[in-house]
Amino acid sequence: MDQWDQIVQHPASRTRAVPGFDADRLRTLRHRAMLTQAELASHAGISRGAVSHLEKGRRQPMVTTLRGLCLALDCELGDLVPNEGTEHDTATSQDEAESYPARAAV
Repeated sequence: MDQWDQIVQHPASRTRAVPGFDADRLRTLRHRAMLTQAELASHAGISRGAVSHLEKGRRQPMVTTLRGLCLALDCELGDLVPNEGTEHDTATSQDEAESYPARAAV
């Protein structure tokens, strides 16, 4: 089982947004891949409207959405969540720590 599978199988992955998501980086990576919002949405398994909301920072992605975006853009988690795995990216509460048990391994 890879690290994404471990994270996606956690119950919180479908109900909690990923903190630290970088909306501007998503747009930059989409442009570099020369994809329209509709094309990225199709590859990531989400709607074009969802891509638009994510790029404008109006919505934070769930883990499953983030995984689809990373696969579609051929990028790593850290490309869209830049603080992932750094010393500054620590859980601020016990609840968050329990919600993302495999975060440090990603």
